[in-house]
Amino acid sequence: DDPMANWLPLRDLFVQEILRRESVGQSPACASCRAALQTTWSPDAEDSARPTTDSLIRCETCGDFSECVACSLLRHARMPLHVVKRFSRKGFWEKTTLMEMGTTVHIGHQGGLCPYPGPPKSITVMHTTGIHRLRASFCNCDVSDTASPWQLAMRDGWFPATTIQPQTFATVEVLKLFRLLNVISHVNVRNFVTALERKSNPHGTEWVPDRYKSFALMSRQWSYLQRLRRSGLGHTADGIAGAKWGSTAVRCWACPWEGVNLPEDWKNASPEERLRFLFMLFLALDANFRMRTRKKYVILADGLGYQVPTENYVEHIKNYVSEEDVNTCVGFAAIMQKDTRMSTGLRATGVGGCICARHELVRPLGIGDLMKGERYANMDYIFWASILYVTLLWILLSYDVGCQWRVNLLDRKPLLPEVLQHDESEGRPAPSVRVGLPVWHGGTHVEKCATEHSLRYKTGAAMTDGEGIERVWSRLNPKSMATKEMHQDGRHENLEEAIDAHNFDKCMGLGVLLDKRLEVSLEEYAVQIRCHAEATSSLEEGVEDDWTSSLHKWHAEEDWPTLERKAMNPYVSTWERGMSVLIKNDISGANYMRRNARKSATVFLTLGADIRWRQLRIMSMLKARAKLSAADTDKVQARRRTLLRSLQKFRELQAIHMPNVSELVLRADNPAGEPVLAENIKLWMPSDVPAEDRDSMVKPYLLRMETLLQREHCSSALLKMRLKLHAKNHIIRFRDKNVTGQKRSTRARTLIDRVSDQVDLFAAQYRCAQGALTSLVGSGGVGEFRVLTQEDISSKFVEDHNAKAARRLARISGRESRLRPAQADAEDADSYGAEARGGSRRKLSWIWTAAGTPDASTEEYLYESVRVEWCKSWARCQRWGEEVKLLKVEMERVSVTLLWLASQWRLRAEADLPGSEDLKAGRRSYALRQAHWLDAVREQFEARWKGSATRRAAAASATQSGEPPATTGGKRRHNQVA
Repeated sequence: DDPMANWLPLRDLFVQEILRRESVGQSPACASCRAALQTTWSPDAEDSARPTTDSLIRCETCGDFSECVACSLLRHARMPLHVVKRFSRKGFWEKTTLMEMGTTVHIGHQGGLCPYPGPPKSITVMHTTGIHRLRASFCNCDVSDTASPWQLAMRDGWFPATTIQPQTFATVEVLKLFRLLNVISHVNVRNFVTALERKSNPHGTEWVPDRYKSFALMSRQWSYLQRLRRSGLGHTADGIAGAKWGSTAVRCWACPWEGVNLPEDWKNASPEERLRFLFMLFLALDANFRMRTRKKYVILADGLGYQVPTENYVEHIKNYVSEEDVNTCVGFAAIMQKDTRMSTGLRATGVGGCICARHELVRPLGIGDLMKGERYANMDYIFWASILYVTLLWILLSYDVGCQWRVNLLDRKPLLPEVLQHDESEGRPAPSVRVGLPVWHGGTHVEKCATEHSLRYKTGAAMTDGEGIERVWSRLNPKSMATKEMHQDGRHENLEEAIDAHNFDKCMGLGVLLDKRLEVSLEEYAVQIRCHAEATSSLEEGVEDDWTSSLHKWHAEEDWPTLERKAMNPYVSTWERGMSVLIKNDISGANYMRRNARKSATVFLTLGADIRWRQLRIMSMLKARAKLSAADTDKVQARRRTLLRSLQKFRELQAIHMPNVSELVLRADNPAGEPVLAENIKLWMPSDVPAEDRDSMVKPYLLRMETLLQREHCSSALLKMRLKLHAKNHIIRFRDKNVTGQKRSTRARTLIDRVSDQVDLFAAQYRCAQGALTSLVGSGGVGEFRVLTQEDISSKFVEDHNAKAARRLARISGRESRLRPAQADAEDADSYGAEARGGSRRKLSWIWTAAGTPDASTEEYLYESVRVEWCKSWARCQRWGEEVKLLKVEMERVSVTLLWLASQWRLRAEADLPGSEDLKAGRRSYALRQAHWLDAVREQFEARWKGSATRRAAAASATQSGEPPATTGGKRRHNQVA
C-alpha cells in the first residue's frame, strides 16, 4: 500500500475541495438562528469597513459554518481571541475582528460581564491564533478590591507584560506552545513572534503591533515561574526566598538519594563484598566550547537551577586569572589550548558541565561558564557544586582529562568557597571520589593512562561508558548560535529551559531505557560467562589462580597515586609497556627533578618532543596535499601560531638547562637573516648538539634522560605504525570484498589515503627519534631500533604456529578466528609489502619484532597474549555482571523515588499555608495532579518491567524444555506518559 501513489490521481479533486471552502454555499443562513443572510455581491460594489447586521460571519477557530453578527457575538462573548471573517459584498471572505464587530472584553470575571466595568481601552493580546487588538474594560466592582489589574488578567489566563497599567498580554496557551517549540524544535522568540505576525496579517497590508521585546520578557518569566511551581516552592511557607541552590532542578529518579531510595544500612556495605557500586553516584564531567557568549546582564533564578550561582562563581574564578598547568599526557588538547583559544570579545568561551553518567541528566548546579578555556578552577567548582547537598560516600567520576585532573583534586578543594566545603559535623562528609576515563576518549590518551583509568577496567563501573555528557552537548549545541549573541540573562533562561526539558525527557524515558538495558545485559552477561569459562578450561593448573591474584592486587591499588602502586597492570603485556617503565623509574627519580616542577628537565625534554611532533604533523599535512584549500591553509597557520607560542616557552626552559647553546639557536633561527617557517625551526635538543661540543654545552643527566625518551618514542612510533598498517589492510580487504561503484570506491580510496598519510607520519616520527637516538648513543647502541627504509614499512602477515593458542584467543574474543591463512591473495600484494611478495615462506619485517616484541611464533608472545586477553575477558564478565545487578537496583530505586515524590505532593496538598480559599484550593488541586501523574508513570514503568520479566522467564523455561519461545507476532508498542 503506497499512500502517495493512491493520492496522486486525486490531486485535482483535493484542489477543488480546498476551493469549495471559499464559497458561502447554495443558501447561506445563520447556523444558529437560521436567518437568511445577504448573498448579493459584485466586484464593483461598495462595502462598509465594518460588518453590518446582515453580514455573513465565519469563525476559523470554531469551524466552517456561517452565522449572523448577533449570533456570532453571542457565541464569542467568552472567546474573544478567535479569528473571524465576514463575506464581503465584493464576493470573498475577508478578515475582520470581534472588536470591529463591537465586542468589549471585561477582564476579571472569567469572560463574564462586570456590573461596574472601568473605562474601555485598547489592549494587545498574543495568542496561538495570532496577535489580537481588543477593546477591554478592567473590573471596577468589589472583585477588584483585593486584586490589581495584572492579577485580574492572570486569573483569566492572560500573562501581563508589565505589572503597572498593563496593555500587552500573552495567553497561557501561547506561552506553553512557545516553550514546547523552543525546547524541542529550538524555535527562538524572534521567529515565533514573526510567525504570529504572519498569521495575523499574512500579506503585510495591515498594521500589527510589534511585541517582540514584550513576548521575550514574558516567555522568560513564564518559564521561570513554571520551574518554581514544579519544584514545589509555591507550597512552602518561605516561598522562593527560602529556596536552596539547585532546588528547581529535575533530579534523576534512578540515582541514589539518601533518605529516599537507599536502604537504611547502605553505609555498611563492605569493600570485600564488592557491592559498594550499588550505592555509588556515577558522574561525568566535561567542557563544551560551542556554548559561547559575548554579552553580560542581570539574570533570574541565579543558582536555583542547573547553572552555578554567578556572583559566588565569578569571585572564585578571579583568584585564578593566570592559572598554569603542567601536562604529562598527550590527550589534553582542551587544557593545553585553554590560553590559546580565540576568546577576544567573549564573556565565556564555553561551558563546563557535570551530569549523571548513567542516565545523562544534568546535575543541579552542574553547568558553569568557562571564562578562558577548561581550567581546573572552573571544573573543580562545577564538580563540587554539583554534589553540594549529596551525602553519599562513594562517587565515580568520568572525565576525559581525569588522569591529570585527579592528581591534586583534594589538595585544591580547600581553595574553593566555604559553602562548597564538606563538614562531617553537619552531616555532609566528604565523599570518596574515584576518577576514570570515558571509554572512547580513553583511546586518545597514552597507553599508560588509557589502560590504568578506562572505565572498562574500573571495579564497580559496570558498563558505564562515561560518554553520556557528549550526548547531552549534542542536544544543547543547536542553541549555541542563538545564545552566543544573547544577553547573559536571556542565555541563562534559555539554557535552564533546554536542560530542564532534557532532564524531564530523560526521567520519562527511564522505563524503556532500563528495560532495554537489562535485556541486553542479561544476554551479553551469559555470553561473556560462557566465553570466559571456555577460555579458562584450557588453562594449565595454577595459571588461573596466578592471573586472578594479579587482577585482585591491581584493583586493590587502582585508585592509588601512580608512584605508590606496586602491582603491575594486568591489561597490558610486558612487551607493550616498552620503555615507559624505565622512564617512570629513572626520569621521575629525585636525581633529575628540580624543586620547581614546572621548570624541571622532564618538562623541558617532554615539551621539546611535543614541539618536534607538531612540526612533523605540519610537514605531513603539507606533503599530503599538493594544493591546500582555504580551510587547510587556515589550519596550518593556526598550528604554526600555536607551535611558536610553545616554542617561546621551550626557549625559556632551554635557557635554564642548556644556557650555552644560545649562540647556536640564534644562528639556526636566522640563517642569512631570512625568517624560518615554524615547522623548520631547529630546536637544539641535547641530541642536536654536535658530539664534540656536548661536554661543554649539555649536562650529562640531560643526555641520559633524552636517551630514555627517544627510546620510548621509537617504541611508541613503531606500535602506532603497526596499528595503522593493520587498519589499512583491513580497509583494503573490506573494499575489495564489499565496495562497488565509483562513489563508494572513491570514498574508500580517500579513507585508505588518509590512513596511509598517518602511517607516513608515524614513520617520520620514528626516523626522527631513531636519528636522535643514534646521535646520542651511536649506531651500536640503538639495539633493535634500526634505520627504517620504505621497504620495511609492510604489514605483518600473521602465521600462528600454535593452533591451540589461536583457538583460545578466538574463544576469548567471543568470535570465530579471523587470522589470515598462509597464502595471501594476489590482489593484496601491494598492501602487504615485501613479505607478501616473497612466496609461502615469508620473511617478517623487523618492525614487528622490535621495541621488545618477541617473534609471533614464540611461546612468550602467545602466553602474554592469552594472559592479557584472559584478563580482559575476566573484566568484561565483571562489568556485565555489575551492570545486571545495578540495573535491577536502579529499577527498584525509580519505583521507590516516584512513590516518595507522590507522597511529598500529597503532603503539600494537605499543608495549611496562609492565603485565600481559592489560592488554597489551587495549591491543593495542583499538588494532587502532580501526585496523580507520578503514580501513573510509576505504574506504567512497573507494568512494563513486570511484562518483560515474565517474557524472559517464559523464554528461559522454553529453552530449558527444548520448546521454541512464544512470539508476540510483531513489534511491541509501549505507551509513554506525555
